Amino acid sequence: MRRDQGAQVDKLPDGVTELEEDGQKYYQFDSVFFEEVETEGGDVFYEVVGSPGEEDVELED
Repeated sequence: MRRDQGAQVDKLPDGVTELEEDGQKYYQFDSVFFEEVETEGGDVFYEVVGSPGEEDVELED
């Protein structure tokens, strides 16, 4: 798991690449992957996620 995983932004940075993995859309900027999230109120934000297909592994502090 990336230490920044779970961070949220309102807008994607310029230059992102859109990709799809197992029917899920992701956005990549450098080595950071984002997933679009829509709230119940209809607001949209982007959350930092692990690389598509990457196993979630907890980091020890």
